[in-house]
This record gives sequence, C-alpha cells and structure tokens, in this order.
Amino acid sequence: MPLNVENAKYSEWRNTHTFENCQLNRKEYGQFLFNYLKSEKSGFVLNIDSSWGSGKTEFLKRFYTECINNDHPAIYIDAWESDFSKDPLSVVAFELLNQIECYMSDTDEPTLQEKFSELKDKIKGFKQYLGIMAGIGTASIGLGYASGKDIIHSVLDESPTDNEILIDNLSKNYQKQSKAIKKIKEHLGLISELLECVYSINLPLIILIDELDRCRPTYAIEMIEVVKHFFTTKNVVFIIATDTNQLCSSIKSVYGQEFDARIYLKRFFDRTANLPEIDFEAYLTHKNLDFYEYKNIEIYPKQSTNMPLQEILTIICKSHIVGIRDLDQILAQFHACLRSANNTNQGSIINLVVLFTAIIEKDKDLDKYDERHDKHYSDFTFKKHIEIEQNYSSVDFIRDSFNSIRVVPLESGTHRAMFSRQQPSTFEYTHQQNWQIKERESKSQIYKMLIFTQNHNEKDFWKWTQYRKCVDLAGYIT
Repeated sequence: MPLNVENAKYSEWRNTHTFENCQLNRKEYGQFLFNYLKSEKSGFVLNIDSSWGSGKTEFLKRFYTECINNDHPAIYIDAWESDFSKDPLSVVAFELLNQIECYMSDTDEPTLQEKFSELKDKIKGFKQYLGIMAGIGTASIGLGYASGKDIIHSVLDESPTDNEILIDNLSKNYQKQSKAIKKIKEHLGLISELLECVYSINLPLIILIDELDRCRPTYAIEMIEVVKHFFTTKNVVFIIATDTNQLCSSIKSVYGQEFDARIYLKRFFDRTANLPEIDFEAYLTHKNLDFYEYKNIEIYPKQSTNMPLQEILTIICKSHIVGIRDLDQILAQFHACLRSANNTNQGSIINLVVLFTAIIEKDKDLDKYDERHDKHYSDFTFKKHIEIEQNYSSVDFIRDSFNSIRVVPLESGTHRAMFSRQQPSTFEYTHQQNWQIKERESKSQIYKMLIFTQNHNEKDFWKWTQYRKCVDLAGYIT
C-alpha cells in the first residue's frame, strides 16, 4: 500500500519548496546529495555546514520534499522551536514518532495485517524503551532525572501514576538502562524495515535537524550527542545543518576556549557537506526586479541585455560578501529608498550602484560609509578621460560609480568627468579573496552606466548627502 504522503507534517512544501523552484540554483547539488545519501543503510550522520544566512533552511525544506516525492519518508525537526525544552531527547523522540505515524494509515489487506500489527507493536516498544531511559541521562549525556520524567510523560500512553512507578523502578537499574539504548536503536531500525514492508517505501529513513546554530550552546551540544548515542542505527540517516564556526564557538563557551571543538564534532559527524556558493544572479533573477514603477524619477544604469541589472547587483553582493538573508532586507530598503524618491523627489536622477552599495555599507557598519561626503574638484584629482583597463575589478567599478555622482568643474562649466569611448576591453569580477568569476563585456556598458549627464540638468543628479539621508531613514526598516 502507498505511503500516506498527503498527511506528512510538512506536505505543503511539495508545492512551495522543491528543487525545481530553488531560487539559489541548487537543484543539481540537492539531487546529487540525495542520490548519495539514499544508499546509506548502516546509520549515518551528515553535517551540512554553511554560514548563517546562506540558505540552509531553504535547502533542507527542498531536500525534505525531494525525499518524500521519491518515497523516502523524511522527518524535519526545527531545533530552534524546541530550544526552550530542557532535553533534546524528548524532542527528537516525539517528532520522530509523531511524524512517522503521520505517514501511516490502516490497512485491510490480509497479507499486510500481521506486519502492520507488528509495526504498531514496535512503535509501542520504542516508546517504552525511551521511558526506561528516564535515569540514563546523567550517565551518558548530562540529562537529569527530572528530564527523564518529561521524556516518559511525552511519549508513553500510560497514566501519569503508572509512568512514575515505571521511572522509579527502572531508573535504579543501570544495566537495564544500558540495554535500553541498544533496544531503542534496534526498534528504530525494525520500524524502518516494517515501514518498508507495509508501505513499500524506500530506505533509509531521513531525519533533518535544522536551526541548531540558533540554539543555546548547551542545548545544541546535547542535541548532537542525543542523535549519536540514541538514534544512529541501520536504515536511518541524519542530516544536521549548522554554521560550524558558530557551533564551535558554542562548544568552546561550554568546555573552554582551549578545547578543540572541531575534533570533538568529528565524533558525531560521519561526513561534512558544504553548500555551494550563493548564486546571487539566479536569486535576483527570480525576484523579477522591476524598476518601471518608479516613473517620476530617472534611474541609471539602464537595463541592458549585455549587462542586466541583476548582474550588476550580483557584483556588488559578492564584493561585500552578503548573505542571502541579509539580501532580502537590503532589497527591501533599496525599494523603500526608490519609492520615497519617486513620491517626493520627482525628476531626480539616481545611480542604482551607489544606492545599493551604500545600503550594504550601512548594514555592515563599514567605516567607509561614515567617511563618504560630497566632494568637489578641489578635494580630489579626477581625470577628464578614464581608461577602463583589463581585469577591471568590482572595487574599481564601485569606486567609479561613486565618483560619477561628484561634481567636477571643467572648461565649459560644471559637468561630470567623461569616460573614453575606445574599443571595449574585458570586465573581470574579482573580490577580496582574488577569486575571478567570469569576464564581462565592459567598456561600452560602463560608459553607459556611469556617465549619464550630457542631456540632463546637473541639479537633478543626487549627491552623496541625498543618498545618505535616504539610506539612513531606510535603515529603520528591518
């Protein structure tokens, strides 16, 4: 009989979170990782290591969908939601049992009745052995007797009085508790096999743990210890998403700064997988950036088929190492500035590169943001003709964008500096680690992007004081 996917706890993600609609262009990597893990049958813990704001949660949600769409039952646990709890053992146990039972449906098929009954018995036995663990916490992972009582009350069906008697009787016998650890793993493996038999699912059972790096240090440590000690068994794969640098800091805050946190984590993770670098261009393309609504102001650079605006914004994001969560906030402030200008400063001419960069500098609290000010000819030397050389970098690009908003008096009055119109050379993006991404056609595009003055009144162009005032106000939007 088929798996009851429609009743999966997060079945709605099948419509909202798939690798087909991944805005970060991680479809191939997600499917590759799924095909790699679905052959793991001996018990396996994979660490997805990526920095905060890099899209780990979005990736895990899509991985969950990929699993259930391929008849691999998946369990998703948001560790942050349960951070208030005193013990992660009860959290994992409850979510595991609850979400497994969501997949199950009764069967009238005689050939499956026996196996279905056995499955329900194994689940009940699994709960009972978790109850036996009421006193084991102190010896194995630092969980106390009181926590053990919370566990048994959350997973057993017996009355509170019966639970208390069971705890008192069993927590005194360490030998029985040690046996219970083995039985928990054994029952979890058997539950997986019976699910396969009754519902024709594919193994392994895949359990995803998310948001661990947002949790209290002690809770995060106990969570990974619980996974390794109690739940790592055959036909079960755990995927735990962390910002490992942050997790290491949490571990050191508990065990001391001299403690080797990375060696410690290797005890719990069989392998580590990094998420691919954020594809900003794909993400911004999915955002369908539309500036046509701002009809009362003029925006430059103009949209170009040779160098679309999402490519320009990508250059700026990579140059400043922006996280995907930060990008959503930055885009919100970006549009807030443009909307405000569109409604209050009709006829203004605004440089998108300057505005977008300024918002990032403000968000990252960079010194250069506070150091910028309106400059005139007496403040700096600015060539009348600027040659754009090969390997023109993102730093050069952003610098010249800011220079383009400065007023420079020339022989015939007050104008902006001119770029030469020679044959285009290459525009090669590099950031501070000197990673070279890809060459871009540049000379003609940069001419169009940065020099936009000949047919416009000088007073219509925003100066730095106008950019800063607007960006400061938009900074209150988070």
